[in-house]
Amino acid sequence: MKLAKLLPRTHGTVQNQVAQTALTDTTGRDKALAVLAAVALAAPSQAQAGLAHAVQALSTDRSREVTADAKALVSDAVTPANKQTLATAVKADITGQTTAAAKLKQLLGASSTPDAAKPGLSKAYDAVSTEHGTLADILSRFSDRMPASIRSFVTSIVTHARTDARTMHENRPTPPSHPSGRPGS
Repeated sequence: MKLAKLLPRTHGTVQNQVAQTALTDTTGRDKALAVLAAVALAAPSQAQAGLAHAVQALSTDRSREVTADAKALVSDAVTPANKQTLATAVKADITGQTTAAAKLKQLLGASSTPDAAKPGLSKAYDAVSTEHGTLADILSRFSDRMPASIRSFVTSIVTHARTDARTMHENRPTPPSHPSGRPGS
């Protein structure tokens, strides 16, 4: 988020580097998420709650970041090339969240995932699916002010995000049961 806010205040080579760093930061976070999800499937039960928390933290709370990205995408101070780089980072952010939902669903369905970790994973899945639709709405609010060179690209991201959010909601994994035998929420 801080990188996207900084982008309109920089120029030339520095702006290029900031835009590239924003893209690298986004893709790096999503790679870390994939690694954590893979580790969580094989981790001992004592580590499950911490890993579930880390997966949730990396999967959610992207609204401010996407808002900052969208503001930079409409800024006259950001070059067209850097707007394209930033739009690619936005796509990676949205795609990363879709991947996160799939990983969370996989963890929830894995027999090796301890029951104690499942409520946190279920909460993370719900947060991702809810936030995903919100991200599409944020981008949609700004897209009409984006330059034509990236508008159609961002519009396709919005369309995919809305479709993915609907699919996540419709295919929500069954919440884990509480010790009382009632399903969790």
